[in-house]
Amino acid sequence: MTDERRSLLPVAEVGLAVVTLATVLGMRRLFVDGSFFWPLTAHALAAHAIATACRRRGIGAVPAAAIMLGAAALAMT
Repeated sequence: MTDERRSLLPVAEVGLAVVTLATVLGMRRLFVDGSFFWPLTAHALAAHAIATACRRRGIGAVPAAAIMLGAAALAMT
């Protein structure tokens, strides 16, 4: 990976997280009150952090998907 692409990767990761947070905020129309916001935001940011860690460590798609499934199972229980 070139230095230029490597330097833009954090910007892209933050941008994707911001888009996800905008989606979470847009879900306010589905709920009666705002109590959903902080738990859903925490789960979304945790998913982004895990995906970022997997990407930075060079973990392949299949093992990263297994890690994400495990983390999702933990989050749901």
